[in-house]
Amino acid sequence: MSVILQTSRLMVREFSLADAPALQGICGNRRTMRQVGDGTTLDLARCEEWIAVSLRDYAGKGYGAWAVFVKGEEQMAGYAGIVSAARRADPEIIYAFQPRWWRQGLAGELIPALLEYGFAKCCLPRIVATVAPGNIASCRAVERAGMHCAGEETEPDGSSMLVYAIEAPHC
Repeated sequence: MSVILQTSRLMVREFSLADAPALQGICGNRRTMRQVGDGTTLDLARCEEWIAVSLRDYAGKGYGAWAVFVKGEEQMAGYAGIVSAARRADPEIIYAFQPRWWRQGLAGELIPALLEYGFAKCCLPRIVATVAPGNIASCRAVERAGMHCAGEETEPDGSSMLVYAIEAPHC
């Protein structure tokens, strides 16, 4: 399990299959998932599948979804990463934290580090993030990281998502 990046308060590392129960603890929480994708919670089997996809992505792309820990804490605080969505040409940053870690500025600390990793380590030319219009905290966090609202899209379930984007400063 390689450490991918660190910030002053966070450590981000690759998933292992043993992380599935901890990931399910995050993705099975309705409060956490209400602003993620279509809001559907994930069971243990789906979390295991997600980790398996991430392991393949690490090998094939150099990025994927990762486990996020607050330094000094043993329990996984959330997940984050850079992923490829079938319906989108650009890689997308994702992140979610357990509710106990909300409103502490962790997303604002994490997003610039994810973007830097994507640009510097993976040489990605453009990265996007999708945010539910009502998720004001996430909108502000991606905007503070330099992302701009590039439009709005309708999800398969009919909900709207704002699409934020940023171009690589160099590569």
